[in-house]
Amino acid sequence: MATQLQIRRGTAAQVAAFTGAEGEIVYNSTNDSLHTNDGSTAGGFELARVDGSNFALTSAISTTANFSFGDNDKAIFGAGSDLQIYHDGSNSYITDAGTGSLIVEGTNLILRADDGSRYLQGVDGTSGVTRLYHPVDDAIKLSTTSTGIDVTGEITADGIALGDSQKATFGASDDLQIYHDGGNSIIRDVGTGDLRVQGANLQLLSSNGKKYLYGVQDAYTKLYYDNAEKLATTATGIDVTGVITTDGLTTSADINFGDSDKAIFGAGSDLQIYHDGSNSYIRDTGTGNLNISADQLRVLNAGNNEIKAGFTTDGAVDLYHNNALKLSTTSTGINVTGTATMDGLTVDGNALVAGTTGVVVDNGTITTGKDSASSRTHWSMNNPNGEVAKWDSNGTDLLHFITDEYKVYTAGNKAFEIDGNGDISFYEDTGTTPKFFWDASAESLGIGTSAPAAPLDVNGSIYSRSGGVFADEFKAYSGALTTYGSNTSSLHYFKGSVGIGTNSPDTLVEIVGADPVLTIRDTETAGASTNATLRLAESGASDTLNGYWDINYTGLGALAFKTKYGSSLTERMRIDSSGKVGIGTASPNAALAVVSPAASTLGSWVQADNYGLRVSAGSTSAHYALRIANSSDTTLATFNGDGNVGIGTASPVTDLHVTDGGTPPAISNTYLIAATSASNAGIAINAGSSSASIIALGDSDSQDVGVIRYDHSDNSMRFNTASTERMRIDSSGVTTFKYNTKVYTGGYPETRLGITDSNYFNFTFDNPSDALSIGKNGSTKMTLTASGRVGIGTSSPAKKLEIAASNQALAENNTLRFTDTDTTSQTNQLFGKIEFNSLDSDAASPNRAYILSAAENSLTPSYIAFGTAPHTSAATERMRIDSSGRVGIGTSSPAGKLDVLAGGDQRLLFTTLGTDPFIGAVNAANSAYKMLQLNGSEMRLMTGGAERMRIDSNGSVLVGTTTTNIAVEGTVLYGGGNKGVMQLSSTNKPALYVNRSNAGELVQFRSNGTTTVGSIGTQSGNFNVGRADKSIQFHQTLGVIPWNQTTNGATDNALNLGYSGARFKDAYLSGGIYLGGTGAANKLDDYESGSWTPIDSSGASLTFSTAIGTYVKVGKLVTLSYSVTYPSTADTTDMKIGGLPFTPDASFKYAGSQSYTTSSAAAASTVTNVGAYIIYRTEGGSDTINNDQLSSDPLRGSLTYEV
Repeated sequence: MATQLQIRRGTAAQVAAFTGAEGEIVYNSTNDSLHTNDGSTAGGFELARVDGSNFALTSAISTTANFSFGDNDKAIFGAGSDLQIYHDGSNSYITDAGTGSLIVEGTNLILRADDGSRYLQGVDGTSGVTRLYHPVDDAIKLSTTSTGIDVTGEITADGIALGDSQKATFGASDDLQIYHDGGNSIIRDVGTGDLRVQGANLQLLSSNGKKYLYGVQDAYTKLYYDNAEKLATTATGIDVTGVITTDGLTTSADINFGDSDKAIFGAGSDLQIYHDGSNSYIRDTGTGNLNISADQLRVLNAGNNEIKAGFTTDGAVDLYHNNALKLSTTSTGINVTGTATMDGLTVDGNALVAGTTGVVVDNGTITTGKDSASSRTHWSMNNPNGEVAKWDSNGTDLLHFITDEYKVYTAGNKAFEIDGNGDISFYEDTGTTPKFFWDASAESLGIGTSAPAAPLDVNGSIYSRSGGVFADEFKAYSGALTTYGSNTSSLHYFKGSVGIGTNSPDTLVEIVGADPVLTIRDTETAGASTNATLRLAESGASDTLNGYWDINYTGLGALAFKTKYGSSLTERMRIDSSGKVGIGTASPNAALAVVSPAASTLGSWVQADNYGLRVSAGSTSAHYALRIANSSDTTLATFNGDGNVGIGTASPVTDLHVTDGGTPPAISNTYLIAATSASNAGIAINAGSSSASIIALGDSDSQDVGVIRYDHSDNSMRFNTASTERMRIDSSGVTTFKYNTKVYTGGYPETRLGITDSNYFNFTFDNPSDALSIGKNGSTKMTLTASGRVGIGTSSPAKKLEIAASNQALAENNTLRFTDTDTTSQTNQLFGKIEFNSLDSDAASPNRAYILSAAENSLTPSYIAFGTAPHTSAATERMRIDSSGRVGIGTSSPAGKLDVLAGGDQRLLFTTLGTDPFIGAVNAANSAYKMLQLNGSEMRLMTGGAERMRIDSNGSVLVGTTTTNIAVEGTVLYGGGNKGVMQLSSTNKPALYVNRSNAGELVQFRSNGTTTVGSIGTQSGNFNVGRADKSIQFHQTLGVIPWNQTTNGATDNALNLGYSGARFKDAYLSGGIYLGGTGAANKLDDYESGSWTPIDSSGASLTFSTAIGTYVKVGKLVTLSYSVTYPSTADTTDMKIGGLPFTPDASFKYAGSQSYTTSSAAAASTVTNVGAYIIYRTEGGSDTINNDQLSSDPLRGSLTYEV
C-alpha cells in the first residue's frame, strides 16, 4: 500500500485523460469536483462536487470502514437537500425537509437500543403487524391489527398521530372528536353537553414550548403571544397588554379603554375606535369604506333623548338639529327643512340648479355663478390625490387644497399658501416671492423676507395707513424702543426719555436733526377755538405743580404766554398772527404793545413799532404813562397821561416841565418846555471833544441833583436824578433804564428787564421782519421768528418748535414737560398729549396719530399710549406702555413685558409664569402656551405648552429630555467643559438616522478641524466605515469586504488585519479562511487541539496502565500523538488501539512513526495501517503484532491522517 498522499489539480479535459496512482485524489477546477484514481481507469471516479459548503455525490461510494461526520455536519440527500442525517452535539436527527415523505423500507424493520432491546418492529407479510416495545423489558406494548391497534397497558402519550381527517373519538356517540382535516386541527364536541378541558393548572403550549394559555385554579387565566403575556383575567374582567384585534366580540358588561387606547379592527388596523382625552373617534384608516349597518339606525346624544341622525332601510336618511328634522333623503334627492348653507357640494353625475346664480355639477366639477358658462367659477373636489381646486372659466387657478397644502390664487398667481410643514406665505402680485412668511419650525415671522432671523423680522419699511409713522425697521433692545428712517434712528424711547433724531437723549425729550420740528396740534378744526399748549412747570409736593408757564396756541395764528403761581392762570404776553407782541394785552396794535395790568379800565400801554416806543396813559390825564421814582417813592420824573413830561415835578404844566423841586412861580401850560426853580436854573450844553456836555439840574443843596450828560469820549447821553444815573443812551442809540426797563432806541430795539447791567432779561428785535429773541444777560434763550417758528436754545429754529442744548445730562434743561394742573385725581386723567393732525378735507378726522400720557383712575399709575388712524376714521390706540413698563400692542391691558394681540387667538406674550420669564402664545381664554421660558440659569423652548428643548446653565442643549442622564430618551449637545459632546438616547427605535440619497460619505471624522481621520459612508445600499483606502464595507450579500472610501470601491489584497506589534487576540469563525488564494483548495475551515484517550479495540477488553493522547486538527488533516503501556497479558489477538478523536478517511494514506519494545524482540521497526484504530505490524512483514507480544510494554507514536 502507498505510504503517501498525492493531490493533483487539472481542467476537466486533463482529469478525463488522467489515470493516476492508486488512491490519488484529483481536483477538477472546471467542475469544482473531486476524483479518486485506481491507477488504471482514465478520469478516475468522481467523489463530490463543491457548491460552497455541501458536497453532492455523483456516484456510489463503497467503503469497508466507518464514514464520520462532525457535530452539525450533515449527510444530505436529494436535489433539494430534502433528506438530512446529522448529530447536533446532543441529539441525532433523520430529517425530511422537502415536500415528500420520509420512508424507511425493509422486509422486517426493527428499531433497537444499543443493548439490543427493541423500540419498534415491523413484520412484513400477510399479517403486516407493527409492534411497539418497552425497551426496559423488551415487552410489546402496542400492536397494529386489521381494525386498529392493540395496547397492552395504559396509554400515556404526549401525542397521538392520526392521518388527515382521521379522528380520535370519545363517548358512546362519538361526541368528542379530535382530528386534522388536512388544513386545520380540530377538537369538536358534536353532542349535547359541554366541551371541557379540566385541570388544577392548565397550559396550552406551542411545539417549541412557548405558552398560548395558562390557567391557575381559583386565580386567573392568561393568554400569550410569542410567550409574552397579552391577556389575563381578573376579579373584575380582563387585563390586556397591547392592542385588542378581534373579528368579533360579545360582552355583557363594559369594556374599558384608557385615553388613546384603541379598539382596532381589521388585518391592517383599518378600523379604530378610541378617545384621545378630549374627543372620541370612530376612524377608518384603510382603503375601504367605514360601514355601520342596521335596518333602523339612529344617532343620539349622550343623554339618549335627542336624535342627531336616523337611517331607515330602503328609506330615508334623516339629519336633525336640536331634535328637529332638517334634512331627509328621498327617492329623487334630498329634502331640506330651512336654509342649506354649505362650503362645497359634490354631485355624482350632472346636475343643474336653475336660476341666474345656479350650480352645475358635471363629472366631479362644480360650476357656480350665472347661467352663462363663461361667467361660472369651477370647483373640482374628486381628484385622485385628494386635491380640492377652484379655477375660473379661463382655467386660471384660484384655490387649491391638497393633502398637506393650502393655496389661494388671484388672477392665476399664487397669493397665499400653507405648506405641509405648517409654513404660511403671502405672495406679491406675481405669485413668486413670499413677502409675508411664517416659519412654523423656527416660530418666526418674516415681513419682506422668507427666512426670518428673529421672532419678528421686517425687511423694508413700516408705514401707517396715512403716513403718521415711517421707519425702515423697528428694534427693541435693553428695554428701549427705536424707530429708524433710512437706517438712521428717528425716535427712541429708553428708560423714560424720548429721543427724536437721537438714541441717547440727555433729557426726558430731546429732538436732534438738521431742521428738527416739534408739532403740537389741536384736533379741532382751525379757528378761534383751536388750542395747543406747551407747558413749562415747577413740581410741588405729591407730584403736583407749584406753578407753570404755558405757551399756548390760541387759534387764528396767535401764540399766548401765560403764567400760573397760585389759583389762576393769567395771560402775560401774546404774539398774534401778524407777529405783533402784546404784554398785558391780547390785542396788540403794534409790533410791541405793553399795557398796564388795569388796562381794561385805565387804557395805559407801551407800544414799540416802526415809529419807535410809545407809552400811553389812556384817556385820562390824571395817571402816569411813565413815572420815575426813588426808593422812597418820590417822583423824579413823569410822563403823564395828558402828554406832559415833568422833571422834578409830578404835575408838569407844560409838555416838558423841569423844576428844581422848590416852590416855583406859576407857569402857563402854553409853553412846550418849562424849567422852574425857586432860584436860578440853567442848562450846560457845550464841552470839549474828550469831555462831557452836561445839563445839570440843581438846587440850593446840590448843583447836579439832576443831570443830563453827554460824554464826547463814548458819545453817550446819561440822565441822573438825585445824583444817580437813571438812564443812558449810548452811541448806538441803545437806551438803558436802571432798576427798571432799559430801552435801546437806535436801530431795532432791545428791551431789557433787570436789576443791574449784568443781571437782566433781554427782549430783542434783530430785524422787524426776522425774529424776536428772549434772553438772559444778553444770551439768547428763546427766539420767535417772523415765520412763527419758536426756538429754545437756538436762534434759528428749523421747525415750528425746536428745543436745543448740548452736553445735557439726563433730566436736565433740554426737557419738554406736560403737566396736568388739576390737583384732584379723576378717571381717564390726561397728563399730556402730542397729536399729529391732518386737515385734509377728505379725511374722516384731522387726528391722524398721537402720543399721550394718562391715568385710568385715581388708583392707577400713569401710562403712555400711541395711536394711529386709517384715512377713514380718527386715531385709536395701537400701543401702550403701562406704569410697570409692560408694552401692549393691540391691547390696553398687557399681561407681560410685551403683549401682542392680533385678534382672536392670535397673541404673542413676553411675561413670566410663576417666577420665570417666558415668551409664548395666549389664546382668547387667556390660557398661556409657553414658547420660550427663562429662569435665570436655563432657557426652555415649548410648543403646545410642553417643553421641547432647553439650554441649561452649562450651555448644554437638551432636546426631548430635561436631564443629561444617558438612560433617559433624548438628545443632548453638551456645553461647558464638555463642549462638542453629543449624546443620543432612544427606546425601541434608532437614536440617530443618517441618510444620503447618493453614494458617498454619511459621516466624516476630523482631527484638528481639517484632517479627515475617518468616515462612515454608503454605496448602493451598503455600509462603509474606515479611513480612505483603509476601510471596510458591510455588503448586503458579500459580507464584510475591504473598501476604499476615497474611490468608493472595493480593494483586493491591500488591507492588513493587525500587524506584528498589534495583533488581535481571538477570532471566532463558523466558516473558514482562504489563505494565499480564493479557491476551495485555499480554504482553512477548521482548527482544533485537544486530548484523547487511547483504548484497546482488539476485543480483548484490555485496560492500558498508561493511556495518554493529544491531537491537533487543521482543516481535514489530523496530527495526533499517544503513549500507552500494555498490561501483562497472554492474549494472542491482533493488537488494535482505538479511541481516535476523529474518524479517518478510509481512502487516505497515513504517515507517522511508532516505536515499541517487547521481551522477545531486541529491536522493531514500524509500519502503519489505520482504519478506526492503530495497528502495529512486524518489520518487513504484513503480520499484525499480537497483544501478548506487547505485554507490559510501552508504545509511543505519532500519526497524521485525513478525515
